[in-house]
Amino acid sequence: MFQNLSYMIVSFCFTLLFLNVLEVLAQRIGLVDTPNARKLHTSPTPLVGGLSIFLTMVIMDDQFAIWNKDHQALMSTMTGVMLIGLADDFLGVKARTKLLTQCLAAFYVVLLGGMKVTYLGDLLGTGNILLPASIQPLFTVIALVGTINAINMIDGKDGLAAGIALMSSIGFVWLSILTSDTYHLQTSLIFISAILAFLLLNFRFNPDKPARVFLGDAGCMMIAFFLTTLSINLSQEVRTTVHPITCVWVIALPLMDMARVMVMRLFESKSPMAAGRDHLHHLLLDIGYPLRSAVLMMIALQAVFVGIALLAAYLHTPDYVLFYGFVVTLVGYCLMVTRLQRITIKKSQVSY
Repeated sequence: MFQNLSYMIVSFCFTLLFLNVLEVLAQRIGLVDTPNARKLHTSPTPLVGGLSIFLTMVIMDDQFAIWNKDHQALMSTMTGVMLIGLADDFLGVKARTKLLTQCLAAFYVVLLGGMKVTYLGDLLGTGNILLPASIQPLFTVIALVGTINAINMIDGKDGLAAGIALMSSIGFVWLSILTSDTYHLQTSLIFISAILAFLLLNFRFNPDKPARVFLGDAGCMMIAFFLTTLSINLSQEVRTTVHPITCVWVIALPLMDMARVMVMRLFESKSPMAAGRDHLHHLLLDIGYPLRSAVLMMIALQAVFVGIALLAAYLHTPDYVLFYGFVVTLVGYCLMVTRLQRITIKKSQVSY
């Protein structure tokens, strides 16, 4: 317990240090998010949150030898993901190019790191669904790239992506405790403390005081990659207490939001990767909720989903109950957001 607490304190302090140093450097070299008509901030904001968290994790690996040596491919891939994100933050990489590089990074960790999704659990109540060996690498890549873009899409307001990642990380801490997995417990605690340090400078504790730093595309991609690899590593043993569908619930809100947005855009003959104001956080703001309230509502909703996952794991709830429950919840989520869209349309018509 004392060792884990010391890791968290050191991680928190390192992240805070990096944030303050890189904040100044980013302003000088132009690694900032410039305001425009689609954004709420009014001054260039450094995109160094993800880089600060990543550097902290690298230092914890080097100084305390926490990371499992079997995951060197994972760490090198996370470096690649960070570089891809930084290139986008600096230069604005095209969506197709970014997607291709994400797929290459995912294939790297699958083929050289040996990380694969081998089974999906008893989703239908007919027995465990085992993936053929030929399909496992592709399925794993899709899972990695999908979650990366889900987190990236939901990163629209101060503290939102980090707050949701914090809730998911707390969930993974408890799942690691249930499985007596010390390695993933320690990595999750380090990640949590780094996220908390970032939120000190990013979350709007004072509604009138804007965020000092943003995660940036690099940060969103790195966070999503980390959460997805945690999910896979914790759930890919058939006899483990943690099942794949449990981990899906732990990161449910970004996945639900991405699924709804992409399907609706395809129905409207739009690019599923295009920017737009059709995410839940946009709709809550358009209805009239203050920014901080909208962010806290979504973080609370994510906390509910994480709570469902933890309760199900504790009670050994059958996979098929969780799966059908997730499908029903996803449908309910889509109906709720559609209702919010109609409210915003009526409100805009009345204003006009």
